[in-house]
Amino acid sequence: MLSLKLTTVALLTSFVFGGAMPMACRSNSRDNKNTISTSNDATGDLKVIAEGSISPIKTSFVGVFRDAETYAALRAQASNLPELKADFFKSNVLIAAFLGERNTGGYGIAIVQQPSGKIRITEKAPPKDAIVNQMITSPFKLVSLPTNGTPPVELSLDERFNQRAQLYRVNNGSFSVSGGFAGRTEQYKLAGKLQVMRLAGVISVGFAMVSEGASRERSLRDFATGVASGDSVAISRLSRGSLVDSPSGELTVHAQFAEKNRLLIDLTTGPVMVPDGYSGKGTIEAQMVAASAN
Repeated sequence: MLSLKLTTVALLTSFVFGGAMPMACRSNSRDNKNTISTSNDATGDLKVIAEGSISPIKTSFVGVFRDAETYAALRAQASNLPELKADFFKSNVLIAAFLGERNTGGYGIAIVQQPSGKIRITEKAPPKDAIVNQMITSPFKLVSLPTNGTPPVELSLDERFNQRAQLYRVNNGSFSVSGGFAGRTEQYKLAGKLQVMRLAGVISVGFAMVSEGASRERSLRDFATGVASGDSVAISRLSRGSLVDSPSGELTVHAQFAEKNRLLIDLTTGPVMVPDGYSGKGTIEAQMVAASAN
């Protein structure tokens, strides 16, 4: 009888801890070995590149990376991230999310591509009765999205990520387009908002802008990350949206954080090697209306 009781206790113990602990061990193994993840936690065309529960980046942040130089600026702050060569960014865009510090294990990040194409990024919290590691964690996740050219990337962030973002309203914006067979020129105004997320070395900007006074509605809805130097930011690749007719080069961005919570942005298209191509350039002056919450 005593032998039967001991066997039952052993089986129950194996059942209770067998369901919780291996997950934590797999996560820690990825963190310690800095290996590329093989997780299937992705939807649509998204592919998980790496994830883990410990990152040197201790604040919540989201970045969209389209070139190796900008990604290198991120890796300078988190050396446990995998190295990605320039060829990777010729056919992929990288989305990186950092949750910031949490008081226990069991937390993670979900990155899901919705039917509309928008990418939803949310915090995954452990169930209230879950057995988790009693340690401070800082979860992160990197996914790739295959691309052809520079299509826009629209993100939808939950409160955990939005609480550190800064919202800017466009007070004054203008854009001009020229080119085509007829060599026509069009000028129009820009209105909308910008969402800014700061991290030492890199800054992300979400654009949600529409035209005013154009011959047809034009818009730019994209999220991009650039290299920061003091109060200046350079984004080397940004979708042109429908601001410029096709064929046209992608946009580059030079931004400056000015006094009185202002953000000044210059937009310029790159060169197009066709005789009937279009080019465009514009300026944006935006005012902060909501500061981040620390």
